[in-house]
Amino acid sequence: MCLQCLTEARVIAADVLPGYSLLQSTADNPDWPKGWFGLVRQNDPDLIFEGPLYADPTAGLDDDAVEEQVESRDFDEFCVAAGRLHQALSSMGAMPGYQLVEACRRQGYNMDRDGHEVAYWLMHHLANTVTHKEVPHGLQN
Repeated sequence: MCLQCLTEARVIAADVLPGYSLLQSTADNPDWPKGWFGLVRQNDPDLIFEGPLYADPTAGLDDDAVEEQVESRDFDEFCVAAGRLHQALSSMGAMPGYQLVEACRRQGYNMDRDGHEVAYWLMHHLANTVTHKEVPHGLQN
């Protein structure tokens, strides 16, 4: 049985990246803990990571506003969440990792503009996508 079925994963956002949907586990499994997110192309997730999702509070701000925001709790929470996502990305195999980064590029990630750390871009992107959809109550971690 596929991991998506074993964990009774719910679709949070279809096509969050080209070819990927964002799902969340609703049943515990050693390979996909309850409440954790997964980026899925087919039955089993290519990437599993702990939530919650946080948008970058500095996105779109001018330099002065960014300086103020960097000291905020919101920015700290975003950095912690993006750090967890970075750890999950680092554990991916070469081919699935490459395919995920390419999907991010097709969705708008630009290393020159957004920086070398795709995890920060991806966390912000996922959080903004989910903001427009309701995450099932109690599953944000």
